[in-house]
Order: sequence, then C-alpha cells, then structure tokens
Amino acid sequence: MSMSPRTSIPIASGDQLAEITREARQQLSSIQGYTEMVQEELDQASGVLGDLDRIRQAVDRLTEIVAHLEEEAANARTLATVDPLTGIPNRRAFFEHGQMLFDESSACSLILLDVDKFKHINDHYGHLVGDEVLAAVVERFQRAIRDGDMLARLAGDEFVLLLPGSTYDVAMSVAARLRQKVTSEPVRTSGGLVPVTVSLGVTERADEHRELKQLVESADVAMYDAKRAGRNRVA
Repeated sequence: MSMSPRTSIPIASGDQLAEITREARQQLSSIQGYTEMVQEELDQASGVLGDLDRIRQAVDRLTEIVAHLEEEAANARTLATVDPLTGIPNRRAFFEHGQMLFDESSACSLILLDVDKFKHINDHYGHLVGDEVLAAVVERFQRAIRDGDMLARLAGDEFVLLLPGSTYDVAMSVAARLRQKVTSEPVRTSGGLVPVTVSLGVTERADEHRELKQLVESADVAMYDAKRAGRNRVA
C-alpha cells in the first residue's frame, strides 16, 4: 500500500516573525489612532448635539413666554375695553368703536338709558344686589336689540345704545321695547325680587352733531326730560 508524501509546512524564521509582529503592531497603532480620532469627533459632535438640545429647550421656553405675554396682552386689552360686571363694552370702547360707526353712517340714532332710583336700590338692598340688578337689566337689553347695534355701559347705572343707519322713529320703537323688557317683571336677586324701571332719551343725528359725543349729549338732555316727566318713560 503506497503512502502519499507528507506536505511540508514552511516554518517562519525568527526574523520573519519579528517582521510580521512589527507590521501587526503598526496596523494596531493605526487602528488605535483612527479609533481615537473617531472618538474625538464623536465627543465634539456630542457637544454640538448638547448645545442644540439646550438651544431647543431655550426656544421652547421662549415660545411659552411669548404665548403667555400674548395672552396677558389680550387680557389687558379686554380689561381695558369690557365692563367686568356686565360683559358689554365700557365707556372707552364705546367712544373708540362707536366713533368709527358714527363716522361711517350717514344716518344713525342713539338711546341713552338710566336705571330709575338706582341709588335707592343700592341703599335699600346693598351694592351686591345693585350689581345683580344691573347685570339683569343688561341681559334684558340684549334680548331686545338688533345685530349691529352697539350697547355699552357709560358709568354706574347709565347705558348707551348706538343704532347705525336708524331713523328717530326706529330708535323710538327700540327704546319702547327696551323699557318694556326691563319693566315686564321684577328682577330676581339674592335679596329678593326688585322692581326696576328705566328712563330713556332718544336722539337722531343732525347737522350739529359733528362727533359721537355731541349725539350722546343730545340724548342725555332727552333722558332727563323723561326723568322730569315722571321716570319709566321714553323721551
């Protein structure tokens, strides 16, 4: 039986092993250097990412602050123009917005309204009940006015209704409806039922009325005519 000759495996000499080892160490050193470079770049990138994250957090916080300031500004505008008790425009808002309506309307009328003997209501029932009466009166007014008319609280128990594009006859009809709505039944309050009446003065824009303020003054004269005639009426 014949035997195959053994294949001889060359054995590296000591010099060859030394060379191989040297080359391996050089490759390892290169890999270590590259690893350190990559790690350094990653560290730098991590720092940048951290900065970006902090910037994003700052932007988010700034966005919250701006939104809060916008909300506060809107609230301030509301407080400056809305009567807090009744929720309708206050004196300032009326003369600002009402003047624009006045300027845009070739014809308009105005009703000035005053709660009769309101001081007596405050003195007899207390100011809390007085506030409840005013809020209820405004609610009844709102059920009797038309879209486009502007109701506002001028001061205390005095209210004004601007009717753009309306004639004197139309305004008188609206005033009569307002009076009827208020006096139809007593106001239910925490102090009991309180009978309420109002006096109303009506005026129509004329040549002498150059500004809204002058129209209000004319309606004021008419309203006091109604009070002198016995209250609870339209003049």
